[in-house]
Amino acid sequence: MQHVDEILLDASIENVKYIATVIRELSSSKTDYFNITNRIRKADLSVSVTIARTFIDPIPRSPVEFEAALNSYYYVSLFDAFLYMARLQQLQLSFSPGLNGSLFDRFLALNEIQLDVTQLFKDDQLAAGLDLFRESFLLPELNALFLYRTVHGALFNTVERKEDARTTYERRLLANYFAAVNTIADIGSETVSPDFRTDRYVRTEACHFQNSTALIYLLERQDGDINHNEVDFVRLMSRTRDIGIICPQQHLENIKFNAQTAELKIVACALSHIKQRSQLKEHELRAVLQAAAANQFSGKYTALLNHVYAISPAVAEHLVQFSDETFLSKLFQIMGSPNAAIEERASILEWYGNKTGDTGYLDRAKNLRIDVQINKERGTIDDSRIYVDPLKFTQWVSNQVLDQFAILLESLPKPIEPQLVPLAWDKVKTGVTTYEQLGSLIVQCYEEFCSNKVHGISSYLGRRIRHGTLKNTSYNDVVKFQNDERFAKLFEVHEFASAYRDWLRNYEQVLDDLRDKYLYIHTKTKPDGLIFLDFPSSGKRLAATHLLHDILKSFAVNNSAVELPYIILEYCWRIVEEDLAAIRKFVMEKKAQYGVFRAPIAASQKIRHRDLQDFSQELNSVAVERFRTIELWFNKPSIASPSADIALLFKAVVSEIKGQFPDFHPALAVDDQGFMLNGGVYHVIYDALFILIYNAAQKGKADGTLKMDLDLNEADGKKLINIRVESELMPGEEISKVAHSINAALQEDCEDALVIEGRSGIKKLRRMEQAGYIRNVSYTFSPRTVIASFSFALDY
Repeated sequence: MQHVDEILLDASIENVKYIATVIRELSSSKTDYFNITNRIRKADLSVSVTIARTFIDPIPRSPVEFEAALNSYYYVSLFDAFLYMARLQQLQLSFSPGLNGSLFDRFLALNEIQLDVTQLFKDDQLAAGLDLFRESFLLPELNALFLYRTVHGALFNTVERKEDARTTYERRLLANYFAAVNTIADIGSETVSPDFRTDRYVRTEACHFQNSTALIYLLERQDGDINHNEVDFVRLMSRTRDIGIICPQQHLENIKFNAQTAELKIVACALSHIKQRSQLKEHELRAVLQAAAANQFSGKYTALLNHVYAISPAVAEHLVQFSDETFLSKLFQIMGSPNAAIEERASILEWYGNKTGDTGYLDRAKNLRIDVQINKERGTIDDSRIYVDPLKFTQWVSNQVLDQFAILLESLPKPIEPQLVPLAWDKVKTGVTTYEQLGSLIVQCYEEFCSNKVHGISSYLGRRIRHGTLKNTSYNDVVKFQNDERFAKLFEVHEFASAYRDWLRNYEQVLDDLRDKYLYIHTKTKPDGLIFLDFPSSGKRLAATHLLHDILKSFAVNNSAVELPYIILEYCWRIVEEDLAAIRKFVMEKKAQYGVFRAPIAASQKIRHRDLQDFSQELNSVAVERFRTIELWFNKPSIASPSADIALLFKAVVSEIKGQFPDFHPALAVDDQGFMLNGGVYHVIYDALFILIYNAAQKGKADGTLKMDLDLNEADGKKLINIRVESELMPGEEISKVAHSINAALQEDCEDALVIEGRSGIKKLRRMEQAGYIRNVSYTFSPRTVIASFSFALDY
């Protein structure tokens, strides 16, 4: 048994599970193909990883690669090793030995079996060609599928110089398959009857996937020259996919350099930016977009996107995804202020959501406007503590990774079971399971939370600590003691003056080290940085695991990822708290070592004890206080979490509605009991309050009293906050007519109410109640006032 155990260990039999996972992830239409393949390429080399790499590229490019793959198959299965060698016979590779005999004859017969792939896929779906490609590696023994995989695999990848390692066999296959492709006009068609062509490319039967590889093949042959077919190229972007990922940069640069129309310049710059997310590429994209918006659409950015959408919805989608507040705020010629950029971002999301019917974009537009309004009411940030801008960070999550979260969560078996999934957090970036990919996104969010130099912790460190604040705060008040007339006689004593200079030099060095070495994000260039981007401790790993659990729970309950940015922000603060605590401890250790001045015995014999005591007490008090100030910087700020008091929400809604009704200036009477709402749930109350206050502004007394009362009750084991909003009637308005109108609206069918956005008033309020967002919607009337009320359940 000992020898058997040794053989099993050598064969890494436990790692075969990895192959099963790779097969599932590579073949699933719900995963990102390039993400999975990149993870496989970056994974630590092993038997299973080597086999998985042959799924991506079945053709070995060197004798070493061939031997490694063959040995790996042999470790797992002798028969699979034979199939691998037999499949390579047609390629005529110099390092692949020849096979013959009856078993090989049987393999050749297996080659010719014809599989009707139309039985496996719906051939009327434009995405089916990619699905077939993703699954074709499962049956490489079938000649048609191997040819299909080989042809498209040579082009549908992220390799820049695709032709360099291409075999003669591959070149011949590509030439035969794309024989009909000579110009841009030969690719794609407005009317398509998709078919699974494994022998040749036919434009009227080609899906988006096949059009994409055809375009890359043509660009290879023509070195990026599209022969002035600019309009056709732009339109082709909506008949292809992933061009910005698979097209070599040199071809994109050539297209961009020769572009004459604004539309092609935008497309070329967008593709180039997808390929290389550098500051230079972003600058190029901003410049061409700003020029087009200013010259053709009077500076209206959303109008430009609408124009692009009419030509190529795919290009417009990319621009929508990338045009976040930070990007828009840098369009200085057409954006007057950062607030204008935020408003434009909300307008873009709203426009695109209505255009595509995707309510997720409408959700994000609404949430952005709400967060902005709440921040306006909240006032300035607490700059005395470490800070991450909650609005900008949650919008980064929404803009950059929320769709990826949604895709992965959708791919999980239903119903989703919220569970504490044990992950190896140090390996999630190369893991291929759905949970590992979710974990990788969590790590990406945490890295952004810490490292972003505009809205992350790194921004605070630079602004408050490394750019003078730390040194100025802690050093200036200490160094001036030597010029204080009260202590002039002390400094006449050589031993005392020398001791003070030594202490001051060490004190200053500690401050310099904190500024230059320790108070940084831990990286290769800053190895002493005390804020770590990974999860090495059990505490951080536990918090990250609970974050994944709450993400699963939120999606299971809401069937939406809309709450995720707020959940992620809250947990990022929990995870970083361990590093903040370590920094606070480190600072106080330095205080104990270097923050206390002690006069030497030789000096104390020459100085009055009272003078020395006064000096040491004052100096040490100042120095210790400065260290305590630095320590306090590394406490979580009170407004770090996405939360708001209900009274603050009320005021924020009133402020927003005042912008729409200039004459609306009510006297506010607010019951300020300090009910705090955490996470994204305050958006529900914001919606309900907006409806009530909007109605009051539209139909009530403009300068009347607007009152909000709160009380806390309990029902069905849950705490309920009851909210009542009382407004005065407009002069001349009859209460009976108002009551009749409101009661009629409450009784009407509310299925057509605009649930996400819009001004559907009481019907929308009733619809929110039916959906379970709020409870107990009711109206009561007095001679001159209307009192609207509803309840909201708390989970805490």
